[in-house]
Amino acid sequence: MEQMMRRDLTPVLIAYIFLILTVFFTVSSRAADSNPDVHEHGVGALNIAIQGNELKIELELPAENVVGFEHEARTAEEKKRVHDAAAKLKKASNIVVLPKNAACELEKAEIKSALLEDHHDHEKSKEHDDHGEHSEFAVHYHFVCAKTGLLSNLDISLFKHFPSTHKLRVQYITPKGQGALQTTPKSTRIKFN
Repeated sequence: MEQMMRRDLTPVLIAYIFLILTVFFTVSSRAADSNPDVHEHGVGALNIAIQGNELKIELELPAENVVGFEHEARTAEEKKRVHDAAAKLKKASNIVVLPKNAACELEKAEIKSALLEDHHDHEKSKEHDDHGEHSEFAVHYHFVCAKTGLLSNLDISLFKHFPSTHKLRVQYITPKGQGALQTTPKSTRIKFN
């Protein structure tokens, strides 16, 4: 009887944990934007959540890692770098490689960065630059997978496409458990519990 009750609660607990992580990731993302101590060049954050047939991945990188600067793009070349980087980030396989047998399809990729916004008030932008504001790229990927049970690991391909990134701090939650680790260009595999 107790085992049956645990099975009935498992989906509810996973949904609850997923909700808590979503709130945590949102709050930590906003805190990182306003706290310069959290911002570290060369280092990014990757959050992974698996629930039901869904896989959600959130990536945060300092703009310096992605385009080589953090100020508003001023020149045509800087604007092109921002545009090209956004196109690279939108392609999930440039960031992570999922096991093919899990049959995951990308449903949505969303990229946010102050560098992608159209700035009309150049004085305001200059004021932010003068105060040393940090810019970041935040990317959210939403996959639907036919066989999430086969998602026992994934590989990071980001380091090949964004070589200024030398470390990712990873947090994950899956039906099998949760964990945290770091990946580097020499250690790119994330194994879930």
